[in-house]
Amino acid sequence: MSPTSRHRTASPNVAGNARPQVGVLALQGDFREHLMVLRELGADAVPVRRGSELDGVTGLVIPGGESSVMDKLSRTFGLAEPLKARIAEGMPVYGTCAGLIMLADTVLDEDVTAIACHVVADVRASAALCKVANFVLMTW
Repeated sequence: MSPTSRHRTASPNVAGNARPQVGVLALQGDFREHLMVLRELGADAVPVRRGSELDGVTGLVIPGGESSVMDKLSRTFGLAEPLKARIAEGMPVYGTCAGLIMLADTVLDEDVTAIACHVVADVRASAALCKVANFVLMTW
């Protein structure tokens, strides 16, 4: 049974006793809250701060926060290029607010180097983006 549904899931990562190991980008922002919720849902959630830590995760959540700071820290800690590579290889990734900005091909009005992983084409960074972007990503 899924922790959020009475119906069985067909996903081999959730079905049975195997818990997926989900990384949460833990450079800045709401990573603690994301880790807590994922753990409550039954995932083996781990913080990711370095490229080598990406090897052990089956998916990644990029939380809300300050996208320009996350961008600079991801490059400082050598995480930007390994992250781009894993996403290009097909690793599932979910971004909320600043995380969505990080996943864009192009950020139209902010000094941020997007991951350019073709998850989302172009985004415009604004206060209203978080609410709209999360809806778009969840329904896409």
